[in-house]
Amino acid sequence: MDRLFVILAALLANLAMIAAADAQRVALPAEMRDAYIDPTGRAVLESRTGDWRASGEAVYNGQAATIAAAKILLIDHQHRVWLRPDEDREQVTVQMFDGKAWTVRNVSDIPAAPGRSLPGIHFLNIAVEDAQGNVWLVDGEAAQGWWLHELTAGGTWVTKPLHERAAALIKAPATIGKVLKFSEPQVLIGPDGLFYACWNSTRVDKGEGMGASGFAQYDGNHWSEYFYPTGSNNVDNVQRIIPLPDGSVGFVRTIDEPRVVWMTSALNRPAPDLSGYVERLTSLSSRERETAQAELIAMGPRLRKALEALADQTEDPEVKGRIPEILQEISKPPTKGVYGGRFTFASWRLLHVGRSGRVYLATRDCFNKISNERFKEALVTVSPEGVWSAVDSPTAKFRQPIVSLQVYEDGSGRRWDQIATAGLFVSEAKAAPRQVADAADADATMRGVDASGKMYLRGKDAVITITATKP
Repeated sequence: MDRLFVILAALLANLAMIAAADAQRVALPAEMRDAYIDPTGRAVLESRTGDWRASGEAVYNGQAATIAAAKILLIDHQHRVWLRPDEDREQVTVQMFDGKAWTVRNVSDIPAAPGRSLPGIHFLNIAVEDAQGNVWLVDGEAAQGWWLHELTAGGTWVTKPLHERAAALIKAPATIGKVLKFSEPQVLIGPDGLFYACWNSTRVDKGEGMGASGFAQYDGNHWSEYFYPTGSNNVDNVQRIIPLPDGSVGFVRTIDEPRVVWMTSALNRPAPDLSGYVERLTSLSSRERETAQAELIAMGPRLRKALEALADQTEDPEVKGRIPEILQEISKPPTKGVYGGRFTFASWRLLHVGRSGRVYLATRDCFNKISNERFKEALVTVSPEGVWSAVDSPTAKFRQPIVSLQVYEDGSGRRWDQIATAGLFVSEAKAAPRQVADAADADATMRGVDASGKMYLRGKDAVITITATKP
């Protein structure tokens, strides 16, 4: 056993030497506490001290790359800088510079309502921008619920209660029977560029079970809201959501059982070119035909019109016979069982949504019903076209659980895998993964990759940069 440990230690030391040759590691001065990558790939650092107004204006004008004494919430596609100054200890304002003036958004900008008590209301350290150019902020408080602040692309501020139950709690607390405490919501932009929010809650009075949970999607014109009221026997106690490129949303719930639901916006999404799939549907290989059908099913309701048109045009009996089966399947809500047309798994975790729109998932007990492959822990990817694929988790070779994995996809399509106790690895399209940092940085948080290919990590004591040289 001792000899095995000696061999393993020598192997890890050798890998560290290889990493040193393939990458340059720099720990930035302790004054720099965090890093942010803007939409152009520019890295902007957060400094612990200084003038936040002057530094925010300098960053907007391209004269500096450091924000002083403020949390960077967002730098949007108009280069506007959204900050929460450190001096605002109660987190009651968000400041935005648009190149001309500073705009202040206050928690008091929410509509007045009976039962609303502003003390304790604060902004979360969240700001996101959807594909339409709308910017979203969230304020509220756990016992009183949460509000959305939207600055539309046209420049108008709109406020909205995040969910019906929060509005009921505000307007008439006695009508809901039990007081609910809403956890901080998850707010994100999906791979489709649309805005999503989800929430869950518990009873303040320690009543039975979860109080309520649900999620909402905004497509630029309409809201789709899914709400699971208190007292329901429904098991959809949503903790997090995973918007997927196939037009569905996955739930991460309080029980270990995945579930997905098609969003109505999926019906309006453009369908990909089906010619390659049609060719595979007529393949001599039965497995290839089944795989092509499964991939078409995975793309969901957006294929309906294209498939119906194809059914009228094709003369091929194989294609003509399979289209009704596909249409039947995409008409069903994919509530349980098969994901991506062929996979099942016990649980999932969202790792990353890449710039390409590709989604990376960590899954347990994954089974491919087409190939009969089984994976104890798998890295599942869903392509921008909605095609699912699975491989063994990169953590497997280090005998690490998949919970130790972080993933980031940079603008060039490279995948960065961070594995606790092992380090940081880069996978190019056709090359084997290369280690570019050892276990010393395995617990740091990925912040992103800038336009030059430099990875930024927030470590315990410093911001760290890793530059991976070409093999």
